[in-house]
Amino acid sequence: MAVQREDGADGAAIWLFDVARGASTRLRSGAAYDFGPVWSPDGRRIMFVSQRERWEIYETGSNGEGDEVLVVKEGEDLVTEDWSSDGKYVMYGAIAPQTRMTDLLALRRGAKSSRPIARARTSFDENFGRFSPDRRWIVYQSDESGRYEIYARSVSVDGTLGGKTTVSVNGGIEPRWPRKRNELFYIRPDNMLMAVEIKPGATLEVGTPRPLFLTRPAGVLRYDVTADGERFLVSVPVEDSTSAPATVVLNWYEELKRHVLSDR
Repeated sequence: MAVQREDGADGAAIWLFDVARGASTRLRSGAAYDFGPVWSPDGRRIMFVSQRERWEIYETGSNGEGDEVLVVKEGEDLVTEDWSSDGKYVMYGAIAPQTRMTDLLALRRGAKSSRPIARARTSFDENFGRFSPDRRWIVYQSDESGRYEIYARSVSVDGTLGGKTTVSVNGGIEPRWPRKRNELFYIRPDNMLMAVEIKPGATLEVGTPRPLFLTRPAGVLRYDVTADGERFLVSVPVEDSTSAPATVVLNWYEELKRHVLSDR
């Protein structure tokens, strides 16, 4: 697994953890602030954000070798979102400098033209975008209703987005769409992890969301799911920060004098 690790005054770095062996390796050395790792479908590359002049998106080999490739650079700060299952497209968010709201965009990786496709530029905050396994749909969270909900939109060959379908019920954030399963996951406002059956195609059939288990908020990215949808990686607090109860003593000086006199 690839994770972002905060190093205090040293900033942040991306680390790779071997789940079976328990070993860890830092992906990149250097002073840059790196975060937001996203695996390529074949596991050979990792896309990430590096804070240099701005938050820009790069990719490099997952073994830490090879040259860094600048994937996206614009006049706004950028964040990584997803990498399509065929490896051809990357999705990212552009943060508007005036409002700090995020807009979703997708780009054909390595194309001669750098013009993004699938623009979702609105006055609302849209982020945590994910491609469907067949890349014909995207899902994301948006606050256009006054609270965050999960929406799905079709994507045509030229990148035009179709109409919206609401996936969540009574709020939702952080959608995840496993590549080998027609089921989507998201977190409800009460921190319950939800699952909903999704049947993509020319139209989208959305089932009724059902609860799986309760999560505990920790960090920005709270969880992830394996490609087969069978295992979850959940971010949890390291420990409870419960303070010991305080004891307040009144008239302590009078009590001290009384004990001193009694000892004499």
